[in-house]
Amino acid sequence: PPSCRFQIMMAAGGADIDAGAPGSQLQPWEQENAAREAAEGVKAGTCTILDVVETLGSPLENADPRMRARGLQMLSEVLLQCYSLLQEKEVTHLALFFENRLKDHHAVIPSVLQGLRALSMCTALAPGLAVSVLKAIFQEVHVQSLLQMDRHTVYSIITNFMNSREAELKSLGADFTFGFIQVMDGEKDPRNLLVAFQIVRDIIIKGYALGPFVEELFEVTSCYFPIDFIPPANDPHGIQREDLIASLRAVLTSTPAFAEFLLPLLIEKMDSDVQSAKVDSLQTLNAACMVYGQKELKDFLPSLWSSLRREVFQTASERIETEGLSALRALSTCLSRSVLSSDDEDLLDSFLRGILKDCRHHLCEPDMKLVWPSAKLLQAAAGGSLRACYQITSNVFPLLVEQYSKHLQSSQRRTILEVLLGFLELRQKWGPEEEDKSPLLCFKDALCSMVFSALAEPNVQLQLVGIRALTFLGLLQGLLDLPDMDKLVDSLAQFILYEEDSQTSLAAMEAAGTLTPFYPEAFSRCLVRKLSKGLQSGIACLLGGFSRGRRGSSSALPYQACVKKGLVSPPLSTGANCAVAFTCISLASLCGLKHMKYIKGADWFLDYGYCCSHLCSGWDYGGTLLVCSFKQMPCLAAVFFVLLVSELQEDSTPFQQDRCLQALAAVSTHPSIMKETVPILLQHLQKVQKGSMEAGVHSVVSVCQSLKQVALQCHQNVQNYWYFHQAVVPCLMGLAVQASMQENTHTMLSKVLLTEEALSAMVLVISTACMYLSPELAAQSVSKVVALFLDGELSFIPGNSFPSTFQPFQDGQCPVQTQKKLVALLMAFVCSLPRNVPIPQQDRLLRDLLALSCSSDCLFTATAAAKCFAGLVNKHPAGPQLDELLRTAMDKLEQGLNEAPHRSQALTLLLWVSKALLLRYHPLTTHLTDKLLVLLGDTVLGPAVGDGFALLMADSPDVLGKSCHAEMRLMFRQRFFTECVPQLVQGFHTAAPGVKANYLKGLSHILNHLPKPVLVTELPTLLPLLLEALSCADHVVQLSTLHCLQPLLLDAPLVVSLHIDTLVSKFLNLTDSPAMAIRIAALQCLHALASLPTPVVIPYKPRVIRALAKPLDDKKRLVRKEAVTARGEWFLLGTPGR
Repeated sequence: PPSCRFQIMMAAGGADIDAGAPGSQLQPWEQENAAREAAEGVKAGTCTILDVVETLGSPLENADPRMRARGLQMLSEVLLQCYSLLQEKEVTHLALFFENRLKDHHAVIPSVLQGLRALSMCTALAPGLAVSVLKAIFQEVHVQSLLQMDRHTVYSIITNFMNSREAELKSLGADFTFGFIQVMDGEKDPRNLLVAFQIVRDIIIKGYALGPFVEELFEVTSCYFPIDFIPPANDPHGIQREDLIASLRAVLTSTPAFAEFLLPLLIEKMDSDVQSAKVDSLQTLNAACMVYGQKELKDFLPSLWSSLRREVFQTASERIETEGLSALRALSTCLSRSVLSSDDEDLLDSFLRGILKDCRHHLCEPDMKLVWPSAKLLQAAAGGSLRACYQITSNVFPLLVEQYSKHLQSSQRRTILEVLLGFLELRQKWGPEEEDKSPLLCFKDALCSMVFSALAEPNVQLQLVGIRALTFLGLLQGLLDLPDMDKLVDSLAQFILYEEDSQTSLAAMEAAGTLTPFYPEAFSRCLVRKLSKGLQSGIACLLGGFSRGRRGSSSALPYQACVKKGLVSPPLSTGANCAVAFTCISLASLCGLKHMKYIKGADWFLDYGYCCSHLCSGWDYGGTLLVCSFKQMPCLAAVFFVLLVSELQEDSTPFQQDRCLQALAAVSTHPSIMKETVPILLQHLQKVQKGSMEAGVHSVVSVCQSLKQVALQCHQNVQNYWYFHQAVVPCLMGLAVQASMQENTHTMLSKVLLTEEALSAMVLVISTACMYLSPELAAQSVSKVVALFLDGELSFIPGNSFPSTFQPFQDGQCPVQTQKKLVALLMAFVCSLPRNVPIPQQDRLLRDLLALSCSSDCLFTATAAAKCFAGLVNKHPAGPQLDELLRTAMDKLEQGLNEAPHRSQALTLLLWVSKALLLRYHPLTTHLTDKLLVLLGDTVLGPAVGDGFALLMADSPDVLGKSCHAEMRLMFRQRFFTECVPQLVQGFHTAAPGVKANYLKGLSHILNHLPKPVLVTELPTLLPLLLEALSCADHVVQLSTLHCLQPLLLDAPLVVSLHIDTLVSKFLNLTDSPAMAIRIAALQCLHALASLPTPVVIPYKPRVIRALAKPLDDKKRLVRKEAVTARGEWFLLGTPGR
């Protein structure tokens, strides 16, 4: 058609093409539009591709190469847009035409290649055409003389044909491989290399014939190894060095045929001085071992081992050492993987024997300088397979046991035990022990004796390693028999109950928690009972442990335990503690059996000869005189002994109980153990209820912390979690309710359980016990709890014989006022449930909570009611009910904010409701935010409102957090920032001087919780305000602003550099702040300033160094530490290499 013909002619060069005149030059976009319109004509059927070719006949046959190129380019662009519509006959004619044009002038070649690329994507491609086209390209085109884009076109053609005509290309045999080698040889552009590397990998993986060109194919790719490409700044293509490394590595390690060429290359690069080349070589070797077998590695194993050994023994980089060990492990795995025939040499055996020969003698050196490098090499080799592990450990274990007995220093023994621990960790990679092969079973007794002796040493670090080793021994199923297991549990119990060092005790608890699921009976029998008794009496547990130690097979551990508790003095120790300990033991021996009857619990000292056998010099003269005088008055000695024991009991009971509580929680990792420990913990609280024990808030908080840990450990098992919920929640509710009803009796129960600290601890337990419930189980409990608080229904509480009614929402005096505090427990329950759990009587509950939050004189009660109300509002379905509820709440808020007695309570409710609605993007959020902004100007409530912005922006740990299933939309902080900050800034500028700090406080809190990328973009406009906030007298504002600025100093150096003078001055001034946290934050900011461009900060170097001399003498260690770090960075400014 004429229109199509006109567009084609115009695109090709102009209307005078037939006359041979050079047509008018069209802009590229005009040519693209013309080609698009012509392609649309082909798609619509108004013309055919043959019409296009005929129309372009003159340009295609023009004597001027440039005109021919333009005609071919036009045809190619049309084909690229309509290649899927071509018929097989059309494709054949076009392919032959373009093949012929490859012999044309070099200026025509790029346009021809574009046409061939379009044809390579056609599905109607006749058989044999792909081979014909590629042969033509291989023979007629010198690819590397083309521009990058044209070379990329050639790679695209090859890739398309490999994807669609694989069988035809394979018929070329090795000629195809050779042709591609010629195409790729000399390629330098990283964009093309990524495609070329993928083609090479496909050639190998898809089984194309390599023929005699294996070495040539390796050489054409390995010449790029190792990759040293550094991407240019602002590279639009986004190609990274790691992309090229991964692509090339996939090629080099794709076939064992490359092994004889690759392994020498890797050895050569490992011996170089370039660290990046070493790392790349080691990683490539690691990858190659996944493909190679013994046959490929055999001739290179000695050289590889030599290089790897050197990199570990003489390493200058931790990363090189890590990669070297990983490569050694891969070699061991590769050699273990191969299946051997009867005539084959076992290369793994010989390889490991060589490693043992080179490394084991270092384990025996007296100075132990090369123990760790040797151990790492042995462990890496052993990590390759179970067979390798057996061979290495069977040689190493007896050596480690021997060296442990030879070395007497704790540091040396710790090193040996850590080496053993490394081998034990390796053993966990495989399944259960094989009794006839395992070296662990063969050397079990020696290893256990070695580990248990380490536990008896006084060195804490050695004990920690011993506990870890003991844990791994216990984790190996079937290794330890029953007596060994009992001894293990008893050893852990000794550390938990009697060890003064908290680090060791916590390690023992962690070990017990790890092993309990595997040995529940042993821990129930040996540990849980001791812990239960320990809660009853700290001194009885202490002395019981002493007595049990006396009956043990080894005297070292009980004596160690006695030293730790002060009952036996270490050699040559003096002082008051020594005197008390010696007096205590000596009095027990001097009183004799006749007078021991005066002493309650004296049976623990019946065998006093054992104690006295450990007494040594160091007993001072006065103590000896005192004991001698008691020989004449044994009854007086007995009385004095009672006084000493009671003093020890008074000091040790809280500490001992905390240990027992922590340990009970730690071992509750098995259902049967958990069902024993939970009642014990609850019984401990019930003793407070009955007044049968002296207890403070700390004791109640400790029990609650243990219960919370148990809940977190069992929540993944539905049955265990439900048991915990049913056992704990009613019990805690009942204890608190009974305490609130007995407030007027002034019992110990009411004073302890109703403190804010105790109630807050119980809140965490109840919340944790509810947040993981399924909706079905949660619905069973919530009706009972709501009925308890709204209707006083006490039936679900155990032992529900209470002296009065429970009415927390009714007005009245004590005990009703005390009962109101328990709304915190209601909050913990109902606000932790999933959103799809219906709350019974929800409307009534919300009305009561709203009234209580605005009317209670107790701030704790009002806050709990406000949080509970906000948590329920956040999960409330949208609709008329919610709208009516919020209107009622707004009326209450307006009234409360205008009445002086309860303004603080109303503000608390406003903040929590604002957060609840902000998280779910409710439309009322804007109105509430405006209300808060107005209140910033209030001289009384303004500071609290400023602090409230931190509550709005921070992640809530309880009712409005993710763990409590709150409805939380993405990017709520960014939305709040966008809506609020402009008004904050405007309000700051127009506010009275007395309230400006409130606006700065709010702004600082918002920015401190804003995601860093958002903050960086807004920094230029906000930085002046942040600098002014540093001059604010409010310490909260200063600290929040410093925490906000510190990361920005590193992420926005250009903006920060404009204010460098002000920043340096303000940071230095704040290093003299009376608040330690501000001094530390200011020093951290000064440290961050040193990372700015050197020309910016170097003029301030002398001033900062002089000013930082004063914090070096600060009375607080943490401040001195930060001052040293910051001053060191400023000292290094401008030095070479920084």
